[in-house]
This record gives sequence, structure tokens and C-alpha cells, in this order.
Amino acid sequence: MENWYKIAQEVQNIKNGDSFEVELLGIRLCVSKFKDEFGVIDNVCLHKGALLSKGFLTKDGFLECPLHRWNFHFKSGCFFHGGEGQKAYPTKVENQSLYVLMETDL
Repeated sequence: MENWYKIAQEVQNIKNGDSFEVELLGIRLCVSKFKDEFGVIDNVCLHKGALLSKGFLTKDGFLECPLHRWNFHFKSGCFFHGGEGQKAYPTKVENQSLYVLMETDL
């Protein structure tokens, strides 16, 4: 079953280029804002386990891992050079709050 979960409030105060971690349902998520759009992908880098939220967003909208500089698109999770990427989650903004769609076993 899929459900929408609120993960941030007052999103108008989140700056473009910001990334931060939110833990939801035992999953560490990286929330990013780029050109007024939000993206949510798995925060733990599939390469060596570094936290993508500790890296930075490139001018092209890729999150650069702070450990080995792997790049993943902030919204789709796609790896810069193709191949396997980070899991991405749909988002929506309603009433200045950010929601993410997650599957649950409930």
C-alpha cells in the first residue's frame, strides 16, 4: 500500500541548492531543492554508503557524493554515467508542506 507522508513544513523557507536528511519508516531519505523543485532519493549512497545529503548539488541538478564524487540526479536518482541509481520517491507540495509517497506493509 502506498501513502503520502509529510516530511517538511514551510517549504518556502528551504533554499535552492539545499539538501538534508529525513528518516521515514526506517529509510534514510535525502531531500533536495533545485530550481524550485523538490526531489527525494535514498540518502545512503549505493556505492560505499556515504550520506548524499552531506554532499552538494551541482549546477546541473546532480547530488555529488562526498566520499567518491559519484553523481545522482536529485529527483530521478539516476547515476550520472548511466547504470544503477538511487531509489527515487514521488513528491508533492500542498499548503506549503512537502509530502513523499512511500510504500508500506501496513
